[in-house]
Amino acid sequence: MSTSDGSADNARPSTLAGNDAGPAPKKGKKDRRSDAEKAGASLAIKLYNLIKRQQGVFLRDEDGSLHVVVEGRRIPLKYDRDSSLLASLMLEACGVSTLSMAAQVALQRLRVDALKEAGRMRFKRFSALSDDGQRLYIPLADGQLLKIAPHSITPVANGTNVDSIWLPHRHSMG
Repeated sequence: MSTSDGSADNARPSTLAGNDAGPAPKKGKKDRRSDAEKAGASLAIKLYNLIKRQQGVFLRDEDGSLHVVVEGRRIPLKYDRDSSLLASLMLEACGVSTLSMAAQVALQRLRVDALKEAGRMRFKRFSALSDDGQRLYIPLADGQLLKIAPHSITPVANGTNVDSIWLPHRHSMG
């Protein structure tokens, strides 16, 4: 099955499931959601689908804030009028800015599902130690991590490594 924008929808999380306007009201009940809620549900699906097409991942910072990592950019998932990265993502996915009420609804829906998905990846700063204490990770300027283990030192992917750790380099935007 595909959505109106042609992308597969079989991997949608719970709050984005259903048609583009979100879950339909029960039979015989009037849909009482505002136009902004309906439009926001549709925008959230487009936003989520773009993130998944670009192999984006959701993560939670040490302070509990939610982020998405897309194409090497870490984008905070909070409404901020001055967030150029979030505005760029919304414009690319939906063709609208983050200023409308529908866009804010979309972001709220995305945050709910990001919270569910973010549990696997942890966002750390400067360096991180694996849960078992056997591997130390240090960010490299090229976006990868240096993994230091008892018998090896190797560069590994950031975020998709065996310990699911994401570390930004101090000179990177992420």
